[in-house]
Amino acid sequence: MKSLFIVGAQRSGSTYLKEILGSHPQIAMAHSVKAEPKFFLDEELVGKGKSYYEKLYFHSLQPTTSLIGEKSTSYLESEEVAIRIKSFYPDAYILIILRNPIFRAYSNYLFSKFNMLESLDFGDALEFEKERIAKKRFNTSVCPWAYVQRGHYINYIQHYANLFNRDNIKIIIFEELINNLSTVRNLYNWLGIETAF
Repeated sequence: MKSLFIVGAQRSGSTYLKEILGSHPQIAMAHSVKAEPKFFLDEELVGKGKSYYEKLYFHSLQPTTSLIGEKSTSYLESEEVAIRIKSFYPDAYILIILRNPIFRAYSNYLFSKFNMLESLDFGDALEFEKERIAKKRFNTSVCPWAYVQRGHYINYIQHYANLFNRDNIKIIIFEELINNLSTVRNLYNWLGIETAF
């Protein structure tokens, strides 16, 4: 069974992309109680093995399923996660969706504000970003205040480019995905599944 990981970036349309892929009859996307499984962020869970992971998230596959997938945007920022995914699925498809970094940063800010992770106004949040990141005082899987830093996509893409075959890594731009059937069909073609769906 082939595997797919949507690893990020945060606030770039990854949930929209997951829904598109999850509606295809040949793809089973992982569902969890939380918005994202984030399985590979947890060393203890990873230690339980590949079979445990598959039973936990893919226990009722359809006869048409030829590909299993997970979306967890925190994965993009962790080189350790890339290594863990590679250990389970060396030939995994790695899908990265990016967005205009300015719009992404502001969306990230609004998300942090809505979830009561942010108390500063946007200008101050940008001004004090490096200082706040350096203090590392947050209890989320990744820093909620890395608005600008998170937009330096190449720093994170490199984690995956160093480990996976380049043909197995695809970057999609959010602005080019919206209402664009040809982008979706190109994605299906890359995954080796029926493109006419």
